[in-house]
Amino acid sequence: MEFNSANKAYKITALEGFRTFIQGERAGHTFIFEPFSPLRTKHNHGADIEENKALPQRNMYIGKSEVQIQEIDFNHKFETNISYFILPEEKFGAFVRRTSLTNIDPVPVTFSFLDGLAQIEPYGGKLNYLLKNMGRTLEAWFGVYQVYNDTLAFPFYRFTSKPADTANVIVEKQGHYCFSFVDGFNYSLNPIVYDTSKIFGEDTSLLQPLVLFEKSISEIVSGPQYGRAKTASAFAAGRNI
Repeated sequence: MEFNSANKAYKITALEGFRTFIQGERAGHTFIFEPFSPLRTKHNHGADIEENKALPQRNMYIGKSEVQIQEIDFNHKFETNISYFILPEEKFGAFVRRTSLTNIDPVPVTFSFLDGLAQIEPYGGKLNYLLKNMGRTLEAWFGVYQVYNDTLAFPFYRFTSKPADTANVIVEKQGHYCFSFVDGFNYSLNPIVYDTSKIFGEDTSLLQPLVLFEKSISEIVSGPQYGRAKTASAFAAGRNI
């Protein structure tokens, strides 16, 4: 993710950071919602008491080497727990996000989900300086590459070449990657949605996943994606659970 000082991060993390979207069906009723959305935050400062009761309950738990956030949604009957921790004793830097979704209603539910980063930056050079000073122009060098051509499960985010105003073109071989799997499903890797427009559509503010109101997550995953010359996303897709 792009580095931002705290005063800026407070404003944009809810849009550009880690997010979860759930499409579900329970007893013939379909629904779409986003756990931890700032639009559904419970603020007890004179707001209507009954309205606040319908909003999610949220908690944070901090351990010695991990942090967990929890949302209990009484409206959609879901409990969402997200844990963050790093991989110890590895030769590379890795960050783990573990998302647990629990149906807290006795009525069975089927659902699909997207979970991951709304924006992910490629590897390369003095990236923070370039992001702050070149912005949109820098995206011309961005690319998403498939390590394995027959799968969406292991995208590789890197520059097409080093972004420098020189006569020589230097290929950038290093990059960032991500992968995801569902516990208990033979550890097969989930497909990754890296084309941000396939989720948010024309909402370039990333406020609402407009496409999810028109298409299922299965349709999004099976459709084409474009990952060149634009800032990509990294959403793992879980379907038909």
